[in-house]
Amino acid sequence: MKITAYLAVAAVAQAATVPRHQRLHADRRDVAPVVETVTETLYQTVVWVDSNGKPVSTETKDLSTSPSATTPISVAASPTNYKKQPVNDSGTIKSSQSSSEMPSPLSTSVPPTEASRMSTQDAPQSTNDAASSQNTGKGQTAGNSASSDGMGICYDMIDSQPQCKDPATISSEFSFLKSQGYTMVRIYDIGCPVNDFTAAAAQHGLTSMVGINSIANLQGDLNKLIGMMGGNWASVDTVYIGNEQVNTGQASADQVAAAVSTAKGILSGAGFGANVITVDTFNVMMNDPTICSTSDYCGTNIHAFFDPNTNAPNAGAFVLNAYNKVAATNGGKRIVITETGWPYHGNANGQAVPSPENQNSALDSIRGSGVPTGSLYFFQAYNTGYKQPGYLGVEQYFGIYDH
Repeated sequence: MKITAYLAVAAVAQAATVPRHQRLHADRRDVAPVVETVTETLYQTVVWVDSNGKPVSTETKDLSTSPSATTPISVAASPTNYKKQPVNDSGTIKSSQSSSEMPSPLSTSVPPTEASRMSTQDAPQSTNDAASSQNTGKGQTAGNSASSDGMGICYDMIDSQPQCKDPATISSEFSFLKSQGYTMVRIYDIGCPVNDFTAAAAQHGLTSMVGINSIANLQGDLNKLIGMMGGNWASVDTVYIGNEQVNTGQASADQVAAAVSTAKGILSGAGFGANVITVDTFNVMMNDPTICSTSDYCGTNIHAFFDPNTNAPNAGAFVLNAYNKVAATNGGKRIVITETGWPYHGNANGQAVPSPENQNSALDSIRGSGVPTGSLYFFQAYNTGYKQPGYLGVEQYFGIYDH
């Protein structure tokens, strides 16, 4: 999720009084750099937008009083326990927020949109032959990597101060993530030095997904990304053009498809010859094939937690159902789930209850659902305490490895 806050996966044209539950994304253009050096950018202001992309509030950070981040190192992997806590160089466990620092409870009375109510009872069986044959990482014994055929993880380049993580921190965290069986890493936007991220990915044998969140300044943003990369695209498997632009009402499906097509030509001229896609929520993509018609594959965000009828053990069935529906709409084009996860803290959303145990259960359910693990990016590696709590107070607590 970029610098992200994603309040829901579901949006559909219903009565105007029914809010959309999308993740709120703090766009890089809305985050003003306060101090900039060669390696990092400090951020002070975040503008939060509603479902139509209109500003609704502004959050200002006091950078001088923010806590310092610690740097994790690699620890032994466990295939079903996602709670390995990274430690810093002094051997101290990387700290999470204490319960006294947690956001106060938010109302859970906001009704979900109809698209988020896809019943898991309608989901296909998770053992279809084509998908299950690729899930060779299941059933491993303790001590093995999390998956023998790899999977993806979403990664935030901003730490708790908040500022861009330095190359040493990124490399250390990537070493840990590689030890957990991940082979793909996704970041969000161009507010931090993307080349630090891709260099660390190459160092640890990971493929990377980079891109721009908005298409409003397509040429300028691509020029910035290309300048950061300096022609070194070795670890980059995918460049995404726009994250949830249609779901948030910032662009139409036609505009996004046209932007992807334009970006392909620009990126090709800069020496990039791999995948160029857009990313949007599953409900948007299963309703309109135009969105990813020019993409090399369909990148879709699917979060079972935001369906109040889905509990943690059934998260995998929900995700597989949505995955299959996106595939059906898009004529069998390859589908990659670019975000899927479960928070471990916050308020309940009907049957969807955040807790460490439920986060483990949901992630295991998704891994065993039948969706090829090579087509999954889990959201996300570490917590994002710098964000606003968001809907149900869960936005800061999707981190898998630092609590």
